[in-house]
Amino acid sequence: MSRVIEVRTPGRLHFGLSSFGGAGRQFSGVGLMVDGSGVTLRLSCADSFRARGLHSQRVQKFADHLAREQQLTQLPRCAIEVTSSPPNHVGLGIGTQLGMAVAAALLQYQGTSWRDPQLLRRLSGRGRRSAIGTYGFVHGGLLVDRGKLPHETLGELAERVDVPTEWRFVLIRQPTAEGLCGNAESAAISSLPPVPASITAELQSIVAHRLLPAVADHNFEAFSAAVYDYGYQAGECFASAQGGPFASSEIARLVEEVRSLGFAGTGQSSWGPTVFAVTPDQQTAEELVEALRDQGPYDTCDFAITQGNNTGAIVEETSLDACGQPD
Repeated sequence: MSRVIEVRTPGRLHFGLSSFGGAGRQFSGVGLMVDGSGVTLRLSCADSFRARGLHSQRVQKFADHLAREQQLTQLPRCAIEVTSSPPNHVGLGIGTQLGMAVAAALLQYQGTSWRDPQLLRRLSGRGRRSAIGTYGFVHGGLLVDRGKLPHETLGELAERVDVPTEWRFVLIRQPTAEGLCGNAESAAISSLPPVPASITAELQSIVAHRLLPAVADHNFEAFSAAVYDYGYQAGECFASAQGGPFASSEIARLVEEVRSLGFAGTGQSSWGPTVFAVTPDQQTAEELVEALRDQGPYDTCDFAITQGNNTGAIVEETSLDACGQPD
């Protein structure tokens, strides 16, 4: 009998941080999980541990980290293959989703529950700043990260709500662009001035009094206005590192073009280059993509239409008989 474990993760849109560098909690923020923009991997039995497929070197590093954390003398005898994934460093939180997926698959293989954000954080080594992707892996939905205190290893989850299933999120990016990551990201954040307490309070007020009520009421127009205002103001806190509220002049022009077409709820996810636009339904999302593709500057962009993910990652295990058929 052979075991096969498949993990399918959502992608993550991050609307921006509301605190860093000052006193109190660090790296608070808000974001949501989306379908079809995450990682899918498959774990199967093997004579020794092997990582193959997409991102195989990163899979090996995540597995090695888990082995150190669990004080294992050797990794479990299995093969992990990433079968689908967006590119790294495009603002969709793929590094965190990949690390969590590797940890969840190995925990499932060991017969241990994986639905513990703190455990996943420790075994993957992710979530050192924003906790949105960590909680989103487990729970899905729209998530508000309260940030973390110096003695805490993971930010505190303040709120989590379902995203209306009829809404669609159009994801747009130039195929060769990348956002900041790794040491460059750490250096950029270290160089930023602290977010003033008054700005943190204003951003958190947008979330509490506009964004969350709009989601609860399925108020698309109110949500669109709030998500743009939050993202723009949060982006201004990064202006010294990226030259303005967006990571490039091209992204800024794309955001304004989308807004000029009547879609107010648009912004940059994390460091970019992915730009998202919120639409009320599938047909309207398709119309937005068509309108942008008809314009010269954007006809080479990668487009995806997705919806909010309210479940988090899915981990499924199948037992196969000697002929490779499901038991």
